[in-house]
Amino acid sequence: MVARFAAASLGLIAFTITVLAGLLTHNPVTTTLSRSILALFLFCFIGFSLGKVAELVIAEHQRKKEHELLERYRDLVRPPEDTKSGDAAQVVG
Repeated sequence: MVARFAAASLGLIAFTITVLAGLLTHNPVTTTLSRSILALFLFCFIGFSLGKVAELVIAEHQRKKEHELLERYRDLVRPPEDTKSGDAAQVVG
């Protein structure tokens, strides 16, 4: 989702800037539109790539945090070991 949003945003921004630059320099319409479409696809690809990288970084961070929480929970739930026998003490309750 992030990748598609980034791709669409960057593509449309590049298209708009290229059209405005072509209009300000009085380029022919065909030249302006062909450059704008090229910029649209190029920046769409760049935005999609950056968005995928962002998704991967966020997913990795989330997995790391979940693992840390799971380890903390295991430490809290794990029963204390019996010092005499070396076995885990049973909790009655």
